[in-house]
Amino acid sequence: MKFRGKNGFVMWFTLVLVVTLGAGMLILLGSAGDSVAFGVMLVVFALITIIIAWIMIRNCIYVENGEIKVCLGMTTSVVAISSIVSMKKVVNAVASSGTSLDRIEIAFMKDNKRNLIYVSPKDKDGFIKAVLDFKPEIKIY
Repeated sequence: MKFRGKNGFVMWFTLVLVVTLGAGMLILLGSAGDSVAFGVMLVVFALITIIIAWIMIRNCIYVENGEIKVCLGMTTSVVAISSIVSMKKVVNAVASSGTSLDRIEIAFMKDNKRNLIYVSPKDKDGFIKAVLDFKPEIKIY
């Protein structure tokens, strides 16, 4: 089952800020007549905008075959549902896979160590239910 990720205010603000600053810098460099600097800045801001847009577009969580697969931009993380200990709805700014501060913290065991991953599905209740269908004994806080 596929769950779309939630893109929060911070991601939209970052995208608008990068585009606005990039346009301002390009206008200044264009009016100064420095074509090399203009070209370099155009490429840099275009790449940054593409990466941010890619993160926002490729933002989804799959719950299937006993696994949670978190896709975010260029990265993919996989967690076996059998290793999940607990899930908790949180509002957290910890840097992790999730483009919204409104997240679900998933605690799981890997190599005898407790690990955390954060996800931001739009349908949090549906996501939790889908995971519990695979392993009903997961603690929900």
